[in-house]
Amino acid sequence: MKEKGIIYILTNDSMPGLVKIGITNNIKERLKSLDTSGVPTPFNLYYAIEVDNYQKKEKLIHEGFTNNRIRPNREFFKIEPEYATAILKAVGGKEVDPEFINISVDESGTEISSDTYDDKLPPAPITTFEMLNIPHGSELIFTRDKNTICTVVDNRKVEYKGQVYSVTALARILLQGQYNWKTHNINGFQYWMYEDEILTDRRARLEQGQNED
Repeated sequence: MKEKGIIYILTNDSMPGLVKIGITNNIKERLKSLDTSGVPTPFNLYYAIEVDNYQKKEKLIHEGFTNNRIRPNREFFKIEPEYATAILKAVGGKEVDPEFINISVDESGTEISSDTYDDKLPPAPITTFEMLNIPHGSELIFTRDKNTICTVVDNRKVEYKGQVYSVTALARILLQGQYNWKTHNINGFQYWMYEDEILTDRRARLEQGQNED
């Protein structure tokens, strides 16, 4: 049997738009080792799987994201973490225990919350459905479950099962309820798709088009 190991996706609040895809045999120790003086905020575990022949499979995943890689000798990729998650899900294997998902640990191994530094980070850009060219009444698909659909009801709100939410509030409810995610600061636009495009990617594409004009 090929050696088992973990392929992980990490995010960092100081590096919006980037993910780190790597391998380890111990998630908590890996997070601990990455909390260095060169990075102001800790890494969060976004998603991970345990698989056989993990080193070869990591290499294939890296090759698949070659065009998104920041530098050839670094494990950082400019890609939405939900796209990377979909690839890991396709690889198969055993999902890492949900208790580890979205935890952050400092260099001593102590679990910490983003609440301790959220107010010191630059505010996330405000996004509206008008900016995304998404009309009221449009349906959005949850990236983790294509059967979970909400409907746009105004410039920043959606309706789901008769209740009105922000996209972030609804994404948090679904992630906590279905995947046991812990409460954390998320950008709900990362978890919804319109016309097969994640909303944060849609915003980036539209803004790039405006800049080129």
